[in-house]
Amino acid sequence: MKQTLCILVTTVILASSASLLAGQREDQLYNAVLGATFTEEKSRTAEQLARLGTPDAKAKLLKLLEDRSSWNREAAARGLALIGGADVTAALFDRMLGDHMIDDAIRAALVRNIGLHYDSLTGIFSGGRDNKAREAVIGIIGTSGTPRGEAFLKGIIEDPDSADRALAFEHLVRGYPANNYRYIKSYRDTVPLRFHALAYLADNGNADDLAIFQSVIERKEEPKNMLVAYKGINRLGDETMKHRVFLDALGSGDETLAQGAMYTFTGVRSEKVMASLIRAVKKSGSQSTRMTALSRLREYTAPDVVPPLVMGLDEHFIHHERGGGDIFATIITIGIASVFDDLYQKQRKKTFESSKKEIAAHLKKITGADNGTSYDAWFEWAINNGYSISGVNVIQQLFSGYRATRERASESGIRLLGYQSAREFYARHGSFRSDSDLSLALAKMLIEKGFLKEERD
Repeated sequence: MKQTLCILVTTVILASSASLLAGQREDQLYNAVLGATFTEEKSRTAEQLARLGTPDAKAKLLKLLEDRSSWNREAAARGLALIGGADVTAALFDRMLGDHMIDDAIRAALVRNIGLHYDSLTGIFSGGRDNKAREAVIGIIGTSGTPRGEAFLKGIIEDPDSADRALAFEHLVRGYPANNYRYIKSYRDTVPLRFHALAYLADNGNADDLAIFQSVIERKEEPKNMLVAYKGINRLGDETMKHRVFLDALGSGDETLAQGAMYTFTGVRSEKVMASLIRAVKKSGSQSTRMTALSRLREYTAPDVVPPLVMGLDEHFIHHERGGGDIFATIITIGIASVFDDLYQKQRKKTFESSKKEIAAHLKKITGADNGTSYDAWFEWAINNGYSISGVNVIQQLFSGYRATRERASESGIRLLGYQSAREFYARHGSFRSDSDLSLALAKMLIEKGFLKEERD
């Protein structure tokens, strides 16, 4: 009897000691999260706490999810994502919707551990939540790539009364492209789903789908559909078709279409395309369109591209402009141009300055002259070498009100006419009574020789 009692007492003591030790471990990890310096260290410790799998560990992580520090909240979310359960999923989901400091971290944690949260998330979706909540569930499941997610998305798509079918279709196209060619194509004429179906076919379609893209262009559908059609034609069409569609876009008067075509038809070159690009540099109201046209003009070495390239050096970066290129990049990738606008602007400015250096390098390649990125230096060089820049040419400068300008123009005119020196010119033509007579004579000779050309419209 005494022996049995002793065994029972010992068992109770050991159990109590184990419970105490377990509680101590949870307290240690909880305090370690609070005391850690860096987010990753906090998160690794929170995940260790979650792996204990005890109710106390879960309670401590839920407490951390309410902490004032966003680093602690993020660590708690990563830990809780390893636990699962309807209450945990609901806590994470609600925190994600209301906490912009860690919403992306929670979303990523739920995606990584979708198997633990799938049932709870679909329950949230069907539980009558608002649009924001339903869209968030679709985004998490659609991004996860879980096999059950495909059926979930298709269930929404196939409900013609669902307000979420367009978003579900977008995620199906993006997240489940394999083995869904026929399914996705079958929705190409369903208006809310048409764009994403076309985008899928532009990347995954075959020669039979070329007629679909031709029809979009012939019908002049909305710009985003037109741009996707350009992408499809560039992949599936022949050179003649691509050239025709590119020229049509450049001449459409729609800068979104023009710039989208410039990005798309990168292998299409001709004199007609060059002329249209020159026109875009001179006439476009959008700096992004002008700069894109200039980048394409660097593919040409004909003298005609010198004036627009020089004009490009006079561009000054415009902050906060949104042009066709931004729209094009946005819709083709079915994403967003930028989340952090300041970072985006800095990147655009960096790219802008690099483009001007590339313009200067191409001018040097064509002309042999080296004036760096200085617009003034290139302007003067171009005028004195027979080019017209923004309507200004050497003939006009022959009649300038400034004597120094007239003299430089006279020197340039004589050289452009093929004379090695002013002495050689005067030996051939004699002297002139006045500067005006000289200017008139030089202007007439230059025009007769056909050296100067009118700028392209």
